[in-house]
Amino acid sequence: MSFLRFSAVGVINTLLGRTVIFALMRFGGVQYILANAIGYVVGTVISFVLNRSWTFYHKGPVVRSAVQWVPCHRDRLRRKCFHGDPVP
Repeated sequence: MSFLRFSAVGVINTLLGRTVIFALMRFGGVQYILANAIGYVVGTVISFVLNRSWTFYHKGPVVRSAVQWVPCHRDRLRRKCFHGDPVP
């Protein structure tokens, strides 16, 4: 069941992140790199919240979980947006 929830969270955060990117570029006139970075952060936050509360039912301290989560995604953001690497 966790795998299905994890997969659903992946689909949700991807769709919402991409929607933010599209909306910022299309309606906000935001440059691609900035729109991509913002959309990635939005998707990452959604992923963190949903996976923490719904997929894994983690009840520990939020700050500690976030501190462990951020470095991984920060590095992925850097590679994806600023180095052009195809990070899934």
